[in-house]
Amino acid sequence: PVTHTVLLNTVIYVVAAVVLETGFGLLLGVLLASKHRFISGFRVIFLLPLTVASVAAAISWSALLNTSQGWVNYYLGLLHLPQPNWLASSSAAMPSVIITDMWSGVPVVAVIVLAALIGAPRDPIEAAMVDGASAWNRFRYVTFPAIMPAVVLAALLRTVAAFQQFALFEVLTGGGPGLSTTVINFYVYQQTIVYGNVGYGAALGVLLVVVMAVPLLLLFALMRRR
Repeated sequence: PVTHTVLLNTVIYVVAAVVLETGFGLLLGVLLASKHRFISGFRVIFLLPLTVASVAAAISWSALLNTSQGWVNYYLGLLHLPQPNWLASSSAAMPSVIITDMWSGVPVVAVIVLAALIGAPRDPIEAAMVDGASAWNRFRYVTFPAIMPAVVLAALLRTVAAFQQFALFEVLTGGGPGLSTTVINFYVYQQTIVYGNVGYGAALGVLLVVVMAVPLLLLFALMRRR
């Protein structure tokens, strides 16, 4: 029964993190590729999370999400909005971990998308502009198909990173409350290192490889098709 819960948590975390990071990273990459004169400064600001170690980021977010002294709940209180117990509530703990992961994952996708946009051929875009295509149609039918391989690659990298994520769960929630944020790689660590169930931990490790293989094979197939 515990393994079923852990697998469900893993699927929820990986799918939500990869989809949100890829979507927001694509949007951020498009914004950073614009030719505004102040955009170079914004590029530096938005890429700063890439320089922060995952443990340091987890500790910083743990302080920000602290119920009594964290800045997040402080500003929510000023706005008279609900102040959830971010890391100790079974309904808010997993979203808190996902948001923290997005803080460092979105810039990774944005860098890949930005590089693809800079290297994309300009002739088809200029031809679409001459034909009177709107900005949205130019992006949908010309730009996005050109950078689609880069977007799939970014999703592939974030999928691998999501399955490898350990520091956030260890520092922020410790897998709790209960089992609400216990994912399979963290569960393998608990069973093998903390509780000494080496055989069970080894079996869970094999299960982790199998679970990882499914989305990775799908993304590889999509990339090859493109």
